[in-house]
This record gives sequence, C-alpha cells and structure tokens, in this order.
Amino acid sequence: MTTHITEISRYGYNLKKLLNDTAALMKTLRDSNSYRAQDVFRTFIIGTGGIPGIGSAGDMTVDNLGQTDNVYLHLKLPITNVQDKVSFLMRMEGYNYGASKIIDVAWSGGMSEGGLLKSVSGTHPVDVYVDTNGNLVCSIFFTSIYYTTFNVETMCQDDSKRIIRGHLQGKVSLAPQINF
Repeated sequence: MTTHITEISRYGYNLKKLLNDTAALMKTLRDSNSYRAQDVFRTFIIGTGGIPGIGSAGDMTVDNLGQTDNVYLHLKLPITNVQDKVSFLMRMEGYNYGASKIIDVAWSGGMSEGGLLKSVSGTHPVDVYVDTNGNLVCSIFFTSIYYTTFNVETMCQDDSKRIIRGHLQGKVSLAPQINF
C-alpha cells in the first residue's frame, strides 16, 4: 500500500523528469494549446516603391511595385484545396504607420469537399481565397503600406497541418488576388 508521502514523492520525481525532458515538455504545451503557434511570420515593411523606396526585414522581401499606396499583402498557407481538409485560424497584429492604424485582423476557415469555407474580420479589409494553383491564400489591403510592422500567429484543428515558422510565404501586389 502506498502512502500519501510516497505519492507526493512520485509526483515530484515525474515532474522533475518532465521538466528535464524538453521534447516531452514542448509536446505537452503544444497539446494543451490547441495546436497554436505564435510568431510564425514577422515582417517590417518600409515601402514598396515610389518616394519611400523599397525595403523590408523579417520573413519576407518586397517587390518594387512603384508605389506604396493601395497595396495588398498575400500570405500563402501550406493548405491546398486538393488534399487538405483542415480548418485554421490566423491572426495578424501590428501597426500600419502609413495609415496611422493598428493592425488587428483574423482569417479563419478551411477546405472541405464543398470548397472553401471562410470568415474574416478586423481593422483592415481582408479576404481568404484559393489561387489557380489550389493554394489557400489570406490577403489584407493597406491604403498605405509605408512603415508597416506585424506578427502572425496561427491555430489549426489538426496537428499534422500545424502552421509553424517558415511555412507561410508572403508577397505584395496591387491586385486583390495573385497566384503563388
């Protein structure tokens, strides 16, 4: 028969073992956090052409669009309409200095047999679409993308399709939809 002190001792030993095992700790944290990944995409955009010039730092580079006003940012997710039946939630937070506006937007949805399901909200016009190559893409429109900094976090229902740092691809354009 085990005593109360033996149980506490066993609990303390297991806790110490778990804390020393980083992989087990990360799995426990991930499993208890609904497959949430923070800081999966972080970028600072100086400009996309025109008077401010071209420049960015972080997880993407920007193309010379010849202007910094009326620019779309597109983020390609590692989810395609052909094979992946998974739902997601993606949030972007940051600051858009060119428009003097806080960035707080969300995209959610996923692919099903019936096609794309989506819901969007936020401080900027946002959309979710499927490009002609079958890629799931989230977009956001900036009246001025001058000095814009943001961070993206994601959550997926399925751990096998967890979106982590390095999975998202970003592009800027003057069009509301593009192909990756």
